[in-house]
Amino acid sequence: MQWQDVGFLLSSRSLGESKVIATFLTKEHGVTAAVARVTKKLGHAPYQQGNSAEITWFGRISEQLGRWNIEVHDIPSARMMNDQLRILVLSSSCFLIQMLMPERNPCQPTYDALAKLIDQLDSNLPPIACYCSFEVQILKHLGFGLDLSKCAATGTTENLTYISPKTGRAVSKEAGQPYHSQLFPLLPWFSDHSLPLCSQDYLKVLQITKHFISTHIIEKYHELPQQRELITRILADK
Repeated sequence: MQWQDVGFLLSSRSLGESKVIATFLTKEHGVTAAVARVTKKLGHAPYQQGNSAEITWFGRISEQLGRWNIEVHDIPSARMMNDQLRILVLSSSCFLIQMLMPERNPCQPTYDALAKLIDQLDSNLPPIACYCSFEVQILKHLGFGLDLSKCAATGTTENLTYISPKTGRAVSKEAGQPYHSQLFPLLPWFSDHSLPLCSQDYLKVLQITKHFISTHIIEKYHELPQQRELITRILADK
C-alpha cells in the first residue's frame, strides 16, 4: 500500500550507513516516520529540519514503519545559516511538534502553523515573536488554548491582569491581587501578537507556555527541546 502527501521534515536519524529514519509532519497524515535512503549524490541534504517535500509512503501494511520516496522542494535552513536565532526557532518548533503530536493523527492546523512560521522566518519579522505565537497556537491545537476573554473568578471582562497557572484563564486585577505572586502576568501581547515586546517580556511569554506544555501536555520525564532552552538563554542575556 502507499499514499502521497506533502510535509515538513521534523527530524532524521541514521540507520546504518545509507539509510535514515525521517520523521515528517504531513498535511493529511500527521506526524509520520519511515525509512529513507541516503544517496551519494545528495547525501544528507534532503534531511535538514524544516525541509518541505512531496513524499510517498510505501509499506505492506499501514502499521509498519514503511519507507519514503522524497522529492524536496525547499531547504529553508540554507537561508538561515548565518542567523543563529532563526535556526534555533526552526529546530525547536520541529522538535516540539514531534514531541507533542501523536503519530499518524491528522493535524492540519499544526501543519499550517509550521508552514506559517517558516514563511515568517523568511521575512523581516522578529523570529522570537513568531516563535511565541507558534507555541500559543500549539497549545490551542492540543486542547489547552488560553481563555483570556473574561475573569475566571468573577466573569468580568474589565481589568484582566493575570493568567491562572492552573486553568490558563484570565483573572481580573481585583480578584487576583491577593494571589498576584502565584499568577502569571497577562501581557497585552496575548490579545494582539503584532504588539512589539522587549526581550524580557518575550521571555515571560515563553515561561508561561512552558508551564502549560510541561504541566498539562507532556509526561514528567520528557524535557522540552534543548534548542528552546538556548532561545531563552539568548533572551535572558539581552
